[in-house]
Amino acid sequence: RTITQCPMFRAVARAASARAVASLAVAPARAAAAPWAASGLSAARRVRFLATEADTEASQAMNKLLSDALEADYVMVRDVSGGCGSMYQVLVVSSKFQGVPLVKQHRMVKDALKAEIADMHGLTVRTMTPEKFEAAKAAQGGQ
Repeated sequence: RTITQCPMFRAVARAASARAVASLAVAPARAAAAPWAASGLSAARRVRFLATEADTEASQAMNKLLSDALEADYVMVRDVSGGCGSMYQVLVVSSKFQGVPLVKQHRMVKDALKAEIADMHGLTVRTMTPEKFEAAKAAQGGQ
């Protein structure tokens, strides 16, 4: 799928063009159907809002697949396409990455997701050892 085929992308584009024609205040049904519509967020910020809210079955399946394949301590798979499943961000924390170059770590993740990647438009991979992950959490205030 291309990004323009994504239903959420089209919805954001329609909302942005509709705002140019009329304010969102005159479209309460649309605002009720999409809580972000009345938020006053720009189209780009709405896409980020949608990306953080999306938790699709595919992302849950990839989360389990990565957890099992890499014996991961922590896995986060986020659908950043707005829910259509064409773009993902992946964070994997595993002790299997200890002493392995970054390129090989990413290759390990991509090998585990080989079948799923075939249907994707884009994938952003971030990998860490448990020690590096704990240090990053501490640097951000323990979040």
